[in-house]
Formats: sequence, C-alpha cells, structure tokens
Amino acid sequence: ITFLRHGEPEGGRYYRGSTDDPLTPLGLKQMQLALPQQKWDQIICSPLQRCQQYAKWCNQPYKTDNNWQEIHFGDWEGQTYDALKKQFGDAVDQYWQTPDTYTPNNAEPIQTFFERTQHALNQAVLQPEHNILVITHGGNIRMVLKTLCHIPWNKLAYIATPYACISTLQYSDQRFQLVSHNPQVASC
Repeated sequence: ITFLRHGEPEGGRYYRGSTDDPLTPLGLKQMQLALPQQKWDQIICSPLQRCQQYAKWCNQPYKTDNNWQEIHFGDWEGQTYDALKKQFGDAVDQYWQTPDTYTPNNAEPIQTFFERTQHALNQAVLQPEHNILVITHGGNIRMVLKTLCHIPWNKLAYIATPYACISTLQYSDQRFQLVSHNPQVASC
C-alpha cells in the first residue's frame, strides 16, 4: 500500500482538516513529480478535492472513502496558528503536545480519528488487489505510522508529512511493515 499526501492546497497555511480547498497548480505538480502516473490495482482516495484532483489525473478508476478524510478541527477550522495562539494561548500547543487529552471545541477527538483511520487501513488490506494507492492527508499518514512504529501521542507532531509525501507499507503474514517513508517535497 502506497500512501500519498495531497499537494499544496489553495488558501495558504491554516487548519483545514475538513475544509475542501482545491489544489494549487503547484500542488498538483508536486504530486505528479512525487508519484508519476503508473498502473495501480486500486486507488482509494479521501473525498476532499485536494486528494481527488490527483486521482482524476491518474486516469484510472478510484473510489472515495470518508475514513481517509483529514481530522476535523472544529472551531479551529480555517484559522491560522498565529490567530489561534492569540485567541486560545497555550491551548494550541497543548493540542499538539497531548492530542489524546485535549480536543478543540467541536473538533473530532484524536482517538476517534485514529480509530477511523485504522478501520480504513484494515479495509484496504482486505481488498484482493495487491498494489494499492491511498491518496490522503498528513494526519491520516501519521495515524498509520503511529500504529506501525508505536509512536506515542506526544511525538506525532514531529513526524514530517509535507505535501506530496509518500509512505509505503507491505502487508504479509497478517502484519504490516514500513517499507519507506519519504518526507521529501518534490521540487518544482
């Protein structure tokens, strides 16, 4: 299973979990350079357009799965880090340091997000196809890596998942193995 994070979305940098911004032209180019067109047995994609744009470019059938959608940041959606820091102070840093104990108002709890991602990963493994591409988000990739590498909650923010990041897993003998995690941004 190969995981590809979406490229740069329109609107700049802010908490956009479930906000459905399209890719910038650079964002699509980042994904195309990171993972040029190839034949996949199956493509699974977040329903958000910043992921679906690349899936359409692949020119192969794909299916969307809501479980691969990014975490919803609740009242923080659409806000920049600096704006949130002014409004909520240390709560912003607390969220990244202990996401399992702090949830922004109206946001999806991280444990729920983790379980949702785990469910999607388990469903992907049940597919008869062997060469699967999952086009998703940085948070989902962190949840997958958390499971495989036993990363504690307070270290998740340190896992680099830049735009167009690629991570590859192998599944055999009923267990996962991390083959590669390439957090390099494709230069355009």
